Amino acid sequence: IKEHYQILDELIKQNKQNNVRLRYNSNLSVLGYKGTSIIEYWKKFNNIQLGISIDDINKPAEYARSGTIWPTIEDNYKIITRQCPHIKIDVTSTFSIYNAFNLTKLQHLWITSGKINARNLSLELLTTPNYISVQLLPKPYKEKLTVLITEHINFLKAYNCTQLIELWNKAMIFLNASDRSFDLHKFFKYNDALDKCRDESFEQIYPEYINLRKHS
Repeated sequence: IKEHYQILDELIKQNKQNNVRLRYNSNLSVLGYKGTSIIEYWKKFNNIQLGISIDDINKPAEYARSGTIWPTIEDNYKIITRQCPHIKIDVTSTFSIYNAFNLTKLQHLWITSGKINARNLSLELLTTPNYISVQLLPKPYKEKLTVLITEHINFLKAYNCTQLIELWNKAMIFLNASDRSFDLHKFFKYNDALDKCRDESFEQIYPEYINLRKHS
């Protein structure tokens, strides 16, 4: 929005670049407004915190958040880290039925590739709407996912990220705390309507769920 840039212009006019803190939450889909680059502004401020919401990678990321273009997200992240290395970046992901089997892959990839420090990763548990919660998964899926999360926690132990490990432990407890698989039909009713509207296919995007419908 234009008011955002008007505020930054006023801060620069008053020479406040070094004694204010800018804090953002973004899905990283755009880095400008009507030809104005936010990067050129950010270069002028020395205290910026950027919270990024990324739940998945590649096609699943585009499916779960309709309108997302994954290569654009990656390119924008590279632009920020290369041109504004002074910015403190945190990545938070929402743990849901969509990315249950992919979120550990995302974190593993970004940590091992050096894109981000493990201590700057976080996750939140999706509790509402409850028909997208991981608690809807049937027992065989929960068992596989529990193994996957346990392996990821063991991987994270080498990266001095106590808080992230604790969040994953809470996610595993939440996953197994309640059996709501009897509501799985509500997920498919909701998701099939989206697929029809968007001409997409849940099972094609998430092959790990190819047989999930049989449990609904």
